[in-house]
Amino acid sequence: MADIGRLRVYFDELLSTGSSNASEQARDDIFQKIISAYSESHRHYHVLDHLEDLFDLLEKYAPHFTSRQRADAIAFFFWHDYMYLTHSLEVIGKNEIESAKRLSSDFNILGLNRDCTYLEKLIIASKTHDLENGDVFGALLLDMDMSILGRDQITYDSYRGKIRKEFQGFPDAVFYTSRRDLFLVPTLLKQRIFITDTFERDFGFSAMENIKREVGVINAAYHC
Repeated sequence: MADIGRLRVYFDELLSTGSSNASEQARDDIFQKIISAYSESHRHYHVLDHLEDLFDLLEKYAPHFTSRQRADAIAFFFWHDYMYLTHSLEVIGKNEIESAKRLSSDFNILGLNRDCTYLEKLIIASKTHDLENGDVFGALLLDMDMSILGRDQITYDSYRGKIRKEFQGFPDAVFYTSRRDLFLVPTLLKQRIFITDTFERDFGFSAMENIKREVGVINAAYHC
């Protein structure tokens, strides 16, 4: 079970770094909406535990971040999967865009008076995990989000089972062949799975093996 108190500490760090002038009620309301979003009944992987895992990675891989970079990382984590609807192809394609819009709206309510353009672009980029060359900061955050692909086999299999539950409105054949053709195989065809050398070193080989194994399972089940 996720530690809500710990998540609130990160949320308050974001507000403190950004010199939020919002009322305590406004702060509580936004935080509770985030908690509620990641607690929606159709979610199984994109939940509060996923946020905690990202914050663990932040502390392990980014102790060098400035206070501003930490604040941006915290904001990205909290809002990147804020909108996560899975019941139709139409809404699935809009999740990242709607999450980016929510971040901008919530920042205004919180009195965090800053240009959200970069964070909005980074949230949208989390759909494909493709970035402009040279964005080392953004690359590290996207690699943290993708690191589940390179975890041990038991953790990976648990992850893919949870993803299947999130898309239970789709028949098995549609879900698995779509996941293979639209995500797994294109990921394998890239020169490397992770953008940063650090995450490619720590997770790249395991990610490749996990994905190959899942593709093999799908191919065997659907004879292709």
